Amino acid sequence: WVNGGQDPSIVRGAGPSYTIVTITGFYINANSMEHTAYDFYGSYTLDMNDFGSLKFGFNMTHIDKFTYDLGGGKTGDAVGKQNLGIDVIPVLPEQRYVGTINWRYGNHNALIRTRNNKAIDASWSSRAVPKLTYVDLTYTFTAEGLLGGNSSTVIEAGARNLLDKYPQADGAFG
Repeated sequence: WVNGGQDPSIVRGAGPSYTIVTITGFYINANSMEHTAYDFYGSYTLDMNDFGSLKFGFNMTHIDKFTYDLGGGKTGDAVGKQNLGIDVIPVLPEQRYVGTINWRYGNHNALIRTRNNKAIDASWSSRAVPKLTYVDLTYTFTAEGLLGGNSSTVIEAGARNLLDKYPQADGAFG
């Protein structure tokens, strides 16, 4: 790297140390970006008397538009795409949902959560990612005074992606 084989974006000082003086990076700044998204959420608690309570929750994000102009004729709408060729724009499914059911009874608590992403179209020579739903489950037991006094001990066990669902492997993602 000392005799002309180095990366031209790396500038080094004189020998013998050849200390790096500067590194010139490549960055993309957008000329403009505009996005519109809507969030919806709600919850409802059902009291079941001697059997505790159930709390139902729902969250949804809908991305209506995410337009960009990177200059040089690079424009588009990134909604529902992987956007692999554009580092400054994330993967943007058009909709994401999270639904929860939480049962609480005394010191016991059980939560089941579903997470859903709408299908994502391929971009930049990659495969599309189909709609996916993940299911998570958590059980929590709270023991008051277990270690004496006013202590509170929480024991929790759970699993994320309980049904073992994964998108098809894609070389562009590693």
